[in-house]
Amino acid sequence: VRNLPEVACFTMVTLAGLLLRLRGDPMRFTQPNDVAVWEQIKQEWPILMGADTLLGFQTMLRVCLLFTVSLRIWGRHRAHNKPDEATLGPLSGMAAVFSLGAMVARTNMCARSDVYWLEGPLGWEMPVALETTMVP
Repeated sequence: VRNLPEVACFTMVTLAGLLLRLRGDPMRFTQPNDVAVWEQIKQEWPILMGADTLLGFQTMLRVCLLFTVSLRIWGRHRAHNKPDEATLGPLSGMAAVFSLGAMVARTNMCARSDVYWLEGPLGWEMPVALETTMVP
């Protein structure tokens, strides 16, 4: 019961990732060279359709982590328990600063150019939207 938010969030993220992967190939390429490269990637990665699927799933897991940590801290504040630095959780102090810096950097790169966007079933606009939701 104690880890119910984490387990529920992980289950929902895994199910969403699996359903997006089972949806199939988004096939958003228009240039013949891009189509040929994409077909080669699909032959090399038949289950995941490329390494970008793992990176997209990692983005979904980061949102899950941030949500559950925020939920726990909000619950402590609501109960008027003043937590110390050690009990705030994994995203406190310098870890929070580095996480925020990474979120801002990834969001900035994706906003400047679509070259940094992920491709595949868990790619395109979804990881960009998830990164944007994580920036406060």
